[in-house]
Amino acid sequence: MYGHQLVLGTLPVDDYLDMQIRSAANNEIRMVSSFHPVVNTWNHIAVTYNGTSTATGVNFFQNGINTPSLTFRSNLVSTIITTAAFCLDGRDSGAVGLAETLDDVRVYNRVLSSAEIQTLAASGERVFITNGAAGWWKLDEGPNGATASGATVFDYSQNGITGTAINGPIWFASPRINYP
Repeated sequence: MYGHQLVLGTLPVDDYLDMQIRSAANNEIRMVSSFHPVVNTWNHIAVTYNGTSTATGVNFFQNGINTPSLTFRSNLVSTIITTAAFCLDGRDSGAVGLAETLDDVRVYNRVLSSAEIQTLAASGERVFITNGAAGWWKLDEGPNGATASGATVFDYSQNGITGTAINGPIWFASPRINYP
């Protein structure tokens, strides 16, 4: 999947979520969440972007609730369409994004409504919204998943955007997703 560069990570000092839509440091929208993900607890995190060139088009959701965010940079002056590979938990340059555990990542080519995000947060992986689904990676491919080596990351959206796990991810079996 090529297109917009989106980086979602945690700030190294305080673990707020750091979301960047960018092609370069001088061409980006960068937002910081006003919440800390709860440690040792499943957090449903959603970020929407409506395609405008300003930070007002970005919304953070934690466990289905639209939460305030802080604008770090709102300087999107040219295209963010790129030929760089789509990366989960990092950048194409190899820089790390989240230092947390990822599970069940979904990307849509439209803005989900607040009601749709609340439904997803409340239902875990039992609900999948197909309208506008660009990719869905369950990230279940480790030792107890679909492949023995865990190198292939399958796209369950029917779009066939299969990926390759790099930099030695640590796979482990997770219990059924239960949100707080």
